[in-house]
Amino acid sequence: AGLQSADLGGKFRDVTLRLDAGLFRFNEALRSATATVLVASSDDAIGNEVDFSVAWLYEETVTFTLRGGALVGSDVLERLTAGGDRSAFVAVAGMALRF
Repeated sequence: AGLQSADLGGKFRDVTLRLDAGLFRFNEALRSATATVLVASSDDAIGNEVDFSVAWLYEETVTFTLRGGALVGSDVLERLTAGGDRSAFVAVAGMALRF
């Protein structure tokens, strides 16, 4: 697939931030396991993806995290989902304990 991406991140005191962005396109047709053509055109966009993460080192043994991602403008997702959605989103919160 064609790929253009950028990463940005940094650490400020006890907080680490990261932001990733990517633009994705197919270089050739997408086929299923049975060779059925799912996406014929290389002009169809896989989509634009933005991912982020925030990690807060609360104390030496405890870290809180928040991560998320969004895929938007996806011609492929529109064709392959029952509702014709062109975007998808996910977010996850967590905590890590070290012993």
